[in-house]
Amino acid sequence: MLTPDLGTVLIETKVSFTRIVKFLEGPELQSRHIKLKCDMNEELEQSILINSTRISWDASSLKPTLADINLVVQFGEKIAVCGEVGSGKSTLIATILGEVPNINGIVQVHGKVAYVSQTAWIQTGTIQENILFGSNTEKHRYQEVLEKCSLIKDLELLPFGDCTIIGERGINLSGGQKQRVQLARALYQDADVYLLDDPFSAVDAHTATSLFNEYVMGALAGKTVLLVTHQVDFLPTFDSILLMSEGKIVEAATYNLLLACSQQFQNLVNAHKDMVGSEKHIKYGSPKSKTHTEEIQEEQGLLVPIPYPSYYRHNWAVFIEPVVSSDLSVVDLELAFNINLSMGSTSNTIFILGVLVFLTWPILIVIIPMVYITILLQRFYSTSAKELVRINGTTMSSVACYLAESNVGAVTIRAFGEEGRFFSEYLRFVGSNASPFFHKFSTNEWLIQRLEIPSVIVLLGSVLAMTLRPYGASKSG
Repeated sequence: MLTPDLGTVLIETKVSFTRIVKFLEGPELQSRHIKLKCDMNEELEQSILINSTRISWDASSLKPTLADINLVVQFGEKIAVCGEVGSGKSTLIATILGEVPNINGIVQVHGKVAYVSQTAWIQTGTIQENILFGSNTEKHRYQEVLEKCSLIKDLELLPFGDCTIIGERGINLSGGQKQRVQLARALYQDADVYLLDDPFSAVDAHTATSLFNEYVMGALAGKTVLLVTHQVDFLPTFDSILLMSEGKIVEAATYNLLLACSQQFQNLVNAHKDMVGSEKHIKYGSPKSKTHTEEIQEEQGLLVPIPYPSYYRHNWAVFIEPVVSSDLSVVDLELAFNINLSMGSTSNTIFILGVLVFLTWPILIVIIPMVYITILLQRFYSTSAKELVRINGTTMSSVACYLAESNVGAVTIRAFGEEGRFFSEYLRFVGSNASPFFHKFSTNEWLIQRLEIPSVIVLLGSVLAMTLRPYGASKSG
C-alpha cells in the first residue's frame, strides 16, 4: 500500500537534491571585481573600467552575450548607451554591477553606485520608505529629491502623501509613478556612479524631457552617469555615445560625429523619429472618448490609487498564498484523513467505554465527569488554537512574500549594498512566524497533557472497580 507513496517521495527528493546541488555548485557573482568607494584623497581619473574579451550569462554557451568590451568612463562623464533590442545594453549595466557570473577580464567601478532598473521594482511599504531605502531622513534633501523627480503633484493626489502605503509590487501606482519613485530612491543615495537602464520608457514624452533636464542634467551634474536609452532626443547633450550591436560596442563617439559617420546610428535615429511621428498621428488623429482631465492625468501618470485602509489589503499574496497553498492542501489532503481518523477514534472510544460500563457500571461515576471536563478543555483549546493557526498562516505568508519580493529586486538590493539590511529584515519576519508556530505547538502539547490526565484517571478507576468489586471472580476473558 505504501510503495506508490514511497516512489513519489523518492522522485521529489531526487528533484530537490538536484536543484540544491545546482545552486550550491553555481558560479559566484563577479562582485570581487567591483572596487568600493576610494579614499577622497586618492586622485583617480577613471570611474568605470571594463577590459574583457568574453562576458556571458551561461559559461557553456558558445556565443558570449558580450564580446571584446573595452570601456573607460572618466569621473563626471555622462555616457549614453543605445542600440537595437537585444544588442546587450542591459547586460553591460549588469556587468558593471557584478551580476554577470562569467567574465573573462576585469571590471572595476570606483565609487558608490546607484542603479535604476528598466522594470520598476517597488517594495511593499510607504513611498517614503521606498525613497529612503534604509537611509536617514534629511528633510531638505528629501524635498529636493521629490521636486527633481516630479513627484510633488503625485503625492498631493495620494490619500496620505508620501506616507501612503504602496501595495504589493506597486499595485496602486501607475508605471510612470513607480519609475519616478525608483529615480528618487537612486538620487537620495547621493552616489558617485549612476547606472540608469532606460528609466524614461514608462513616462510620456513631456515628463521624460522634464526628468532628463531636472534629473540627469541638473541633479546629477558632476556625477558619472551611464544611461541606457532609446530616446535619441537626449543624445546630443551626452559627452559620448556607445552604439551597441550584437553584443559589441561598434561605435563610441559624440552625437554629431556618429550622425555624420555612422550609417547604423543614422538608421537608429531615423527609425525613432518615424516611430514618434506614427505615435503622434495615432494619438491626435483618432477620436477622443475621454475627458481632457482624464487624458492629462493619464499622460502624466497621475492615477489616483484606491485608498485601502489596511496594510494587508495592499498585499494580496498575504491572503492568496495561504488559500491557494496551505488552506487548499488542508482541504484536499488533510481534511479527509483527519475526518477518517476522528471517526475511528470516536467509535473506538465509545465502544471501549461501553465495554467498561458493561463490565462494571460503577465506572460511570468517573466517566461522566471526565467526559464533561474533556468537552470544556476542547472548547477552551479551540478558541486559542484557531486564532494561532490564523496568525501562523498570515505570518508565514509574510515570510514568503518578502522572500519573493526581495528575490525580484535582488539586483537593486545588491547595487545599493543593502544585502545585510534585507537579510536582517527577513530574519525578523522569520522570527515573527516562529513565535505563533511555537505557541501553536505549545497549545497542542497543553491539550495533550490535560487529556492524558483524565484518561489515566478513567483507566485507574476501571482497574480499581473491576479489582475491588464484591462479586465473585471474573472470567479470565
